[in-house]
Amino acid sequence: MKAKEKTQVPQQDPQTPQDLPNINPNPVKAIKKLTAKTVLGSIKVSTEKKALYLIYGIVSGRKQMTTDAGPVMGYTGTFEAVRARDGAKFSAPLAVLPGCSDGPFGSTQYVGNGPQKFAFEIFGQAHVSNGWLEFSITDLVTLSDFDPLTAIRAEVEDVLKTR
Repeated sequence: MKAKEKTQVPQQDPQTPQDLPNINPNPVKAIKKLTAKTVLGSIKVSTEKKALYLIYGIVSGRKQMTTDAGPVMGYTGTFEAVRARDGAKFSAPLAVLPGCSDGPFGSTQYVGNGPQKFAFEIFGQAHVSNGWLEFSITDLVTLSDFDPLTAIRAEVEDVLKTR
């Protein structure tokens, strides 16, 4: 009987957007909400700024929440996150962006604009003096209004034209 060979795949530690894992090959795990803790599990970050995960989706509403760390702004909609260290993917109808009490959408920027699409890269860096983890967010696409019905309507009209 032939023994199975074990192949070890080297683990990469992505540092820049071009080093992030391909977002397509892994299955998506549905969870209740996307937070730094639910996406990353244990958070171990060096004192160097390090890419932690991508988060992207469509924001359709806001929800004020209270956590152990204090008040945070949660966003409702359709979201996915991709963990940088291994490419694991998660989806949820609620997202809390780290280190932001009101978030990058801001109260005045979001109110009344309808659904918005976004994609952010989340970085983390531990502080030597106090050990706290500081998060930073980088835009990957331009934040913009997004109406899914308009996109579907255009597709349906194109199909009907060819009949």
